[in-house]
Amino acid sequence: MTGRTAGELAGRSPVRSVLGSAAMLLVATTAWSASGRVVGPDDGPLQGASVCVLVAPNTVGLCTETDEQGFYSLPASGAPGIRVTAEGFLGQDIAAVDHEAPIRLERAASFELRVIDDADGAPVAGASVWIVSADGRRRGPIDLPGSGWLRMSTFPAGTYRFVVEASGHAQRGTPEIRLVPGGRELAEVRMVRVNPGEPPTSS
Repeated sequence: MTGRTAGELAGRSPVRSVLGSAAMLLVATTAWSASGRVVGPDDGPLQGASVCVLVAPNTVGLCTETDEQGFYSLPASGAPGIRVTAEGFLGQDIAAVDHEAPIRLERAASFELRVIDDADGAPVAGASVWIVSADGRRRGPIDLPGSGWLRMSTFPAGTYRFVVEASGHAQRGTPEIRLVPGGRELAEVRMVRVNPGEPPTSS
């Protein structure tokens, strides 16, 4: 009896241990992970989309990429959310849970804005750009680099105009420009100099 009991203990303890560990791992995986499937506007899978845990507003931590079918899975326990992005698409911040419904990303618009001096065609150093939507909402100011170019490859589609301000120049703007999903627009603003010492004026 003693030998049999010892034999049973010797044979079953490892099994109990393995099964117990597997059960704990399953519970941990279920509770600590977030998963889903990322698709485009046509419901086709988006391979290579970036999926990152948000550890704080606008701060990402652990990241992964979607597979060829658009699926992802990553640990996300206690995270405030997950950020999904893909080149050429508008990103989304979603809940850090298992998503049964596909996560659909819409195609983004893109544009390039060039700001130059009207007199000599040189880039205007220190120019600031406001992006004004059709309903009057303003984004900015955005400070331009020394090259005078503002490039955005992921921007919501819509109708906008660009207003540019720079020291020593009159304020200038563009007509309304329609940005379409998947399209790219090129705009140019030629800044006119004002007399030295005078503040910029509206034109």
